[in-house]
Amino acid sequence: ALVASCGFALAAPYLPEEAKESYSCGSVCVGFIFSVQPAFAFIGSPLCSQILKRRLCSRRLMLILSLNVAGLAFVAFAFVMKLPKPHENQPPVLFVATASIIRAVSGLASGAVDTTVFAMIASLCNHEQAHLVRTQGEESTSTTTT
Repeated sequence: ALVASCGFALAAPYLPEEAKESYSCGSVCVGFIFSVQPAFAFIGSPLCSQILKRRLCSRRLMLILSLNVAGLAFVAFAFVMKLPKPHENQPPVLFVATASIIRAVSGLASGAVDTTVFAMIASLCNHEQAHLVRTQGEESTSTTTT
């Protein structure tokens, strides 16, 4: 979950300045690009939980896929600054659209990673609790029969 969440903050130090200098993006554009990822994580989390709940995919496979998608999105986002610069007095549509799409994919994957990790932890805890309850039940029946 930490790896998937790092992508949100990794771009913070360099993206605003680079976007303003290279693509003439204002603060609103940069804010929009940053806000896309958590918005899509908010959407991706319940989608992932429905997939896991209906057993359309195993938790392990979901975790592997979502971590790989998140990693690929982070790598793709590293190359956003290589996009062609817009001509003078043209809005940076290609830059904003590409960066937003990549951040959206990253957000969906990050939401899936978080949900899958929490589901895995919950199932581990449930198995341990069930084992403890069975063990305590066996101990109590053995002490009452003697």
